[in-house]
Amino acid sequence: MIYCENLDFKVSEHDLESYFEGVRQVLLVKNARGQSRGFAFVELETPSQLMAALDMKNGHLHNRDFKISKSNREICFKKQDKGVEKE
Repeated sequence: MIYCENLDFKVSEHDLESYFEGVRQVLLVKNARGQSRGFAFVELETPSQLMAALDMKNGHLHNRDFKISKSNREICFKKQDKGVEKE
């Protein structure tokens, strides 16, 4: 799983699914009002896709650079009122 930080607030789950190859699941973290908090977790299908994403180290979406790093966190979905929601 990778962690993407410093995302433009306009980046959507679909944007991240299109950006990375072999996406299994995306969790774009949002605040209580449903607005992006500027970071996301992306789970990829295979270890080779994970390594390819980590090799990039940085990405660029919506005219903004963002950082890519490995996450040891499992994707879990909390209640929407806690600031995280599943689409």
